[in-house]
This record gives sequence, structure tokens and C-alpha cells, in this order.
Amino acid sequence: GVDHPDVAISMSGMANLLRNQGKYDESLALFQRSLKIQEKVLGIDHLEVAGTNNNIGAVLNSQGHYDAAITHFQRSLNIFKKSSVEDNHVVSAVLNNIAESLFRQGKYNESFPLFQRSLEIDEKLLGVDHPDVATSLNN
Repeated sequence: GVDHPDVAISMSGMANLLRNQGKYDESLALFQRSLKIQEKVLGIDHLEVAGTNNNIGAVLNSQGHYDAAITHFQRSLNIFKKSSVEDNHVVSAVLNNIAESLFRQGKYNESFPLFQRSLEIDEKLLGVDHPDVATSLNN
């Protein structure tokens, strides 16, 4: 049916494709539909909901809607914290996304500790010589 979690997964896949093509409005609409299904069927604190909030934030960030993006990134981060998932690569990515949104607004003092925390997580999980750590250092 239309509210099945697999439908939400398919929508998210299409939304990612549209985002990669720069079709942000279409991508956002699909991610938002996917989120509604996930929240209804899986619950608002499910890790899939966290991932979709992060994806919505990424689209909004690409559109220059930084405060709205941060709201979705923060929702994602809060779900991970409630699930006792705090030191993994996805959390690092969400922290990096929040930091990037703040940085783009010129809020450098607010962004730096988040970039730093993201880097610490990546170094701990991946080792200091991993390519993803180098990417974090560039930020």
C-alpha cells in the first residue's frame, strides 16, 4: 500500500537522484512524503526518520535555506542521541552538515566546534589516515 515503508524507501531513492540532478524542489517534495510515511508507520524516533531528516536538511542547505536545514539536521541528531547512537559515521556527517550550514551563514564560531567533533568521531572510527578524515580536515 501507499503507506508501506518500502514505498518510503523508493521515494527516498528517487529524491536522492533528483537532488543529485539539482532538482531540489522535486527532491524535497519526495523526501517530505517519505518522512510522513516513515513517521506514521515507524514512529518519529526511528533511525530511518533520522536519515530522511538529514536528507531533507541537505536539500534545504543546497537551496540556501540554512535555518530550516539546521532544524532537520538537529531532529536527525536528536533521534540518534535518543537511540544511543552518538559516535558513528552518520552522526559525524550530520554534525558536519550542521557546521556547514552555520559556516555558510558566517557563524564561524558556532560551526568550528561541530566540525571539530565530526573530525574526532571520524578519526576514532576510521583512523587518522582514512580519506574521509582528510575530507573533514578540509572543512
